[in-house]
Amino acid sequence: MGAPVPPFGARSLGMAAWPRLPGGWWAWSQWDHPRQLSESEMSMRLLHTMLRVGDLERSIAFYTELLGMRLLRRRENAEHRYTLAFVGYGDERDTAVLELTYNWDTDHYELGTAYGHIAIGVDDITATCAAIRAGGGRVVREPGPVKGGSTVIAFVEDPDGYRIELIATSSRAASGAAA
Repeated sequence: MGAPVPPFGARSLGMAAWPRLPGGWWAWSQWDHPRQLSESEMSMRLLHTMLRVGDLERSIAFYTELLGMRLLRRRENAEHRYTLAFVGYGDERDTAVLELTYNWDTDHYELGTAYGHIAIGVDDITATCAAIRAGGGRVVREPGPVKGGSTVIAFVEDPDGYRIELIATSSRAASGAAA
């Protein structure tokens, strides 16, 4: 029996962990050779991504009202003049979240050229883009297949200009975007 096939996207992601039965985890490397993960690798997980924002309330509204995340917690540090807000789709114990960092004396950031985007899977990409647009959000790439592939994607920008890629996660969504 040959090596099992990696899950969707594992080859393009370079490294993705996926279950191997009857137990343990395998990692699919960029060279397509499965290997057993070490104990320390198995105990690691992505916790959050931090974004510096110029207007915390505006950013919280975007991520909660337009992208459907929940405000999980908020913490002010008056001595160092910043506020942190954590937003996400699930509890921080179980899922990766976004940390929105508001430095009280800064209302704008240059995004630079190294940042790429955050990716969010959606069931109905066309309806999601319409709802974001109706809520005042900015759709910067309409739903359609990725260049050279068939995965349906779209891009939106948050109020600070950070790009968020929406990826259709169902065949219904993909066929709806092509119509």
